[in-house]
This record gives sequence, C-alpha cells and structure tokens, in this order.
Amino acid sequence: MQWSRKFMFIWGSTLLSLRISQAANVALGGVATQSSLWDVFHPPGMAIDNYATLTCAATYTQDNAWWRVDLGSQYDMPVIEVTGRTDCCPEQLDGAEIRIGNSLENNGNNNSRCAVIKLTGEVVMTFHCKMSGRYVNIFLPGVNVVLTICDVKVYPASEATGVNVALGGVAAESSEYEPHPSILASVAIDGKAFTNYFDWSCTSTAWEANPWWRVDLRGPYDILTIEVTRRTDCCTTFINGAEIRIGNSLENNGNNNPRCAVITVSSDVTMTFNCQMSGRYVNIVIPGSYSALNLCEVKVYATTEIKGVDVAPMGVATQSAATTADMAIDKHPGPKQPRQTCASVRLQVNPWWQLDLRSIYRITAVSIMSVGECCPEELNGAEVRIGFSTTATSNQRCAVISTTEGQRIYNYHCGVMDGRFVHIVLPGLLKTLTVCEVKVYGTVLENVALRGVAFQSSSTLEKNTGANNVIDGRLITCSNTKKQPGQWVTVDLLVPYNVTVIQLAYYQDCCYSDDVQVDNKSCGVIPSSSQSKLILDCGGIVGRYVTVMHPDTPPPLCEVEVYSTWTSPQSFPRRAPPHDHCLRCISDYIVIRNDPKTWFEAQAYCRERYDDIATINSNQDMSRVFEVMGNNVEDLWIGLYEDSATWKWSDGSDLSFTYWSQEALTSSGDGPNCAHVSDRKWSVTSCDKKSMFLCTYYKKKTMVRISTKFDMSDPDIQQQILSQVRKKKCIMCTTPI
Repeated sequence: MQWSRKFMFIWGSTLLSLRISQAANVALGGVATQSSLWDVFHPPGMAIDNYATLTCAATYTQDNAWWRVDLGSQYDMPVIEVTGRTDCCPEQLDGAEIRIGNSLENNGNNNSRCAVIKLTGEVVMTFHCKMSGRYVNIFLPGVNVVLTICDVKVYPASEATGVNVALGGVAAESSEYEPHPSILASVAIDGKAFTNYFDWSCTSTAWEANPWWRVDLRGPYDILTIEVTRRTDCCTTFINGAEIRIGNSLENNGNNNPRCAVITVSSDVTMTFNCQMSGRYVNIVIPGSYSALNLCEVKVYATTEIKGVDVAPMGVATQSAATTADMAIDKHPGPKQPRQTCASVRLQVNPWWQLDLRSIYRITAVSIMSVGECCPEELNGAEVRIGFSTTATSNQRCAVISTTEGQRIYNYHCGVMDGRFVHIVLPGLLKTLTVCEVKVYGTVLENVALRGVAFQSSSTLEKNTGANNVIDGRLITCSNTKKQPGQWVTVDLLVPYNVTVIQLAYYQDCCYSDDVQVDNKSCGVIPSSSQSKLILDCGGIVGRYVTVMHPDTPPPLCEVEVYSTWTSPQSFPRRAPPHDHCLRCISDYIVIRNDPKTWFEAQAYCRERYDDIATINSNQDMSRVFEVMGNNVEDLWIGLYEDSATWKWSDGSDLSFTYWSQEALTSSGDGPNCAHVSDRKWSVTSCDKKSMFLCTYYKKKTMVRISTKFDMSDPDIQQQILSQVRKKKCIMCTTPI
C-alpha cells in the first residue's frame, strides 16, 4: 500500500466554506475508534484532526471494515462531510455506508443508514442526513477490504434554543493583553458581537502557554448550544484548536472539565457548538501552545429547572409608572390574554419594576415570564438586579435577559445573592417594559439581633423606652435616650458574627450622619437622603457589638436588625433551662474571680459556660451568695440591669426582691447601669466597669436515706457520714455533693 501526501485543492476548501454556515464541527470533540489498525501512523483519530488529506485513518485488510466517532451525546445531524484519499485507491472508501444512531450493537454498524458513499471526483463529499444520534459509523462491507478516511466532519442543527445565560455570568481569563477597561474578560459576554478589536468589545489574553477564558454562570445549567464569535480585523486563526469545556469543577481553573468541542476556524465569524452538557463553568482554552486567546462574544444557550419556594408573593411590587405592578406576582400569567395580567411601563427612559421582599433573603434563582411572541423588545436586554438598595443600579446583576423566539419563561441562577429588593430594569430611551410573572427563590436570613442583649448610653423617665425594644422584633416599641448629642445604642450579639446587613427602623425620618459600627469598625454613615427605614451593607465585618452612634439629638430608635451569613457561630451561649426542664434541679452560684469583665461580658460568659449571670429572688438566695463569696470577695456583678428606668434580671424575670444599700438607685452617670454587690449590699454602677461576677448554674437534688443505730444528732456522727458520702460518686448528681 503506497502513501503520498498531497494538499487539498483550494477549491475544495472553498466549497466547504460555502456549504456550512453558523455551525460547528462537533466531530472534533469526539472519540474515534476503528475495527483494526493499518499501522501506528494511521490511527482512527487522524480522521477527526481537521487536517483533511494530510493525515488519514486506515484499517488493516479485513472483512467488513469500519470506523466510528462517538460524539459524546445525541445530536440532530443535518450534514456530514467525508474526505477520502486524493492520490489513489478510491476503492478504500467507495461503497462505504454512513450509519447514525445511539446503539452500539454490532459496533454501531446496525444503526440507521444515512447514505452510501459513491466517489464522484469531489474532494469533499457532503451528505444531508437529517437524522439524530450519538454515533457516526462509516462501514465498508466486503471481503478483504481496507477502509481509509482522511477527514470526517459532523455539522449538527445550528438553530440556537434556550436562554443565553452567559449575559448574567462572571467572566475571568488567565491574563490581560493590556490593562484597558474596554478589553476585560467581561466584554465577551456583553451581548455586543462587534468583531473589530478596536470597537472595544473583544477580549484578549497575553501571549502565554495554555491561555484560557471562563464564564461562571452562577449555577449549573443544562447547556444546549454555545456560540463563539471570533475577530475579523486580524488574528483569525488565533482561536483555532481552542477547546470548549463545561462542568462544575474549578480544578486547573476549570480547564479539566469535560470537553464539548474543539474550535476550527472557517469563514464563519460566529461558530455554533451543540454541547448537550450540564455545568456551571464554561471554559475556552488553547492547550499545549504558546499563544494569545481572542474572543469577541460567547453565548451560552441553556435551560434549567428551578426548585424551591417562590417567595415573591410575600413582597410588595412597585414600578416606575403608577400602574398595577403587583400583577407580576399574582400567580396569574394569563395565557389567553397575557397583557391583562402583566405589569407594564410604557415609553419611559430606563423603565423599571421593583419587588420589596420586606425581609433579607438569600436569593438563589429568579424566573421571569415575558408577554409572549408579540413584543420581545419589551423584555429583551432587561437586567435582573438584587441587593439592598432601592436604586437598581446600586445592586448586583444576576442576569441580562436575552429573548429567544418561542421562549416565554426565562430562568436564571443567581449563585448566592443576599438582598431585599429585586429589580428588573430595561436600559434605554423611551422603552416599554412588560413583565407578566416574576418568581424569586430563596430563604429568609435570620435576624441574629433577636438572640442578643441591648443597652444604651442613657435612659429617660418614660416607661417602656429601654434598649431592649430595638431587638424585640416589633416596630411599635422604641428605645429612647436623653435628648442630647453623643448618645448611642448597642446590641451585643453575644458571639462574633460576620455582619452582612444591618437594617434600622426609626420613629421618623431622621438620623443623617449617624454612624453604625461593628466592633468599632464603621459599617456606614447614614446619608442625608435616608428615611425612617434603611439598610446598610456591611460587607461581612466580623464583630460582636453593633452600635448606632448619634452625633446629634437622637429620635427614638425602634428596631435594629442584624443579618449574618454564619448560621452556626462557634461557642453560641446557652440560655438557662426552664424550671420544668429539670424537675429535681436547684440553682446554685459560682464566683468567677480571676477574669474581671464588664456586666455584658460577664453575662455572655455565664451563658456560655453555665446558665446565666446570677438571679437573686429571696433572702435565702442572698445568704447563699454571701456563703459563696466568702471573706475574700468584696464586690461582684449580679444579673440585674436597668432597662428604661425599670430594673430587670438577665433571665427576663421582673424584680421582686431587693437588697439595695442606702444609696439605692442612685445613677452612676450617663452610661448603662447595672447592679453590683459591694460591702454586702447592692449598688448601682456603670455596666462598663470590669469586676468579678456571679454565675448561676443548675444541679440536681440528691436525697440519701440512712438507717443506723447511732445517734444522728451527734455532730461527730454526722461529720463521719457526710465524709463517707462525699467519697462516692452519686449516680443522680450532675455536680459533686
């Protein structure tokens, strides 16, 4: 068998370009095999290496020789092109059958037949199959035959279906050709298919080994097709050989994910690849070479199923025109007359629709229904934004809607976005925005301030205006300090959280320039345009104390809500068990001597390690406190604090027993006041003072029955019995006797 290598005629290459438009050769990403091997220089992969007659695959002499490519998934295949040898031996392909299907019975040769190859002198033979399948076989029946194939191209149906989800993604690349804001990785998903580099809508890496570009779709999608638009001003072959990879892994920057296809440059500016794969990340990488990767636009058409609970109906909808915005969350899409149940803003500059969820949510997905086939321009190009601001452009972008013919529902993953407001805004002059139904999927974040303790710089004589009102979950109760500058309210979260958002509610519009801090780090200063309710994005400041500082005379502060992404912070303090939790339990006290703390620090310490800072309800309790204090402890904190001129215990119970000194209830100054045992009496001291403190803990009662002939009234006998009992472990006890 003689082999000679000849270049394919120029007219043959031109013929290929004219025949194929807006499609991609998916055989390049496939896996080839064949019935036997002529030699090591003609393996089956030579037929899908895109070198036409320069390299060929060949079997050995055998009966019923065959070659097969596995495309990885099922495709609708309207066109297949086959290139044979041009130097000799036409019998090595003449009469071969092209078979397509999903079965590997008889190595795939029993699948349906598309065509029988008859050599006509053309270099490239084209077959219109209009069949579906995963496997393409070329089968040469006969005795003692050799099958030789130089190139096979498979062009699937190129019509894009689904939703272009790349528009809302996050793009990255291995390097930047030059530090110019108009050629960053993100311009390849800006929706503008400009193909001249100097139109500033194409991106390029630097010259390097294995350059790559990636888009994070924010969540996994079922990807149908991918469109890649190349440059036309120059460098058209730079993208040749690039691989498209799809998956959920970021190993090797995502370049180790499964391969969808290999890009082969033709006269087509936009190339379409039918992937039928699932994943969150789409990579384009040029492996094994030192080059620069140029891309002008990448579109990812996909579908996705969204699961979960739609929280949109619990919100309040508004829009830039005074019409029925709530029609977009009424759960009535109205298939017969959709406009009657759609929210619409007619002919405005940058029209918008807004949903206030009324709480802070972790949003994972959004679904939007359009008006139908009549008016795609009323939603096409609209941006979906999520965040804490009532101004849409200040919030993060989840997606950009790209309408597709025949598509009415557009589902988008948002990754993990925290926010209260969902906006749909259509940028442009004199635009009409129409939204028929919006669904928002997510979970409400917990207000961790409800777990904490609040205190403030001063109190008034008004009743029910204490600091705890800001963490009671009700907007109708407010805290109030003295009417003078420099006042503050602090919420102790008891343990550190990464504070994402703080939401404040005042009695009235106010508080311009108030500073909100987390452990002395400013979360934000309230702007002059603020209203009675406002949200501050803290960006994850880690801290335990949230303080609202009033530089001017403060109005009542009604609620402080603190939201965190930490669902299970370490060392979360325990509350004291209710009395019915342990029917045979009694409380006792323990003095913490060697670690002086402020009152609130002592409270958190006791709750974390014991049950709470001490509550004293009777003379008997007070006597026990003196016993525990002994002669070496002169002063310590107990669990009593002042809340709006009313004294309460840390466990929430009212004050029913007192043991004040003669200077009882004399204020110690402007700071929050707490009860302090000093000289065997209660006194009022600033909660910020550091001191020893008294904790409460619970232990079970222990009863011991003793039957003896000895006189139990004898003190010596009592002491001996007690000593013996103490040496033994009591099964019923949680603490030593």
